[in-house]
Amino acid sequence: MILNHRLQSPRVGISFVVMEKEDFIAAGSRLYGRYGWQAELAQKLGMSPATINRYAMGKLRIPSRMSLMLKALEEHK
Repeated sequence: MILNHRLQSPRVGISFVVMEKEDFIAAGSRLYGRYGWQAELAQKLGMSPATINRYAMGKLRIPSRMSLMLKALEEHK
């Protein structure tokens, strides 16, 4: 289960899903195991392992689309 919260944009009325790094780490670990999940996830999403690591370390904001991508991967596993 991916936990997150929504932010409402007052300008255009669009809500954005905000994923916390703890939820990102938990989802990655569920998908690919506790060790090596970052490299596996990066390969599956066509992203750099360094970027995935920065999301997990909280150095980069996790894009709102990431929760949707992880949910899709969980459903198709």
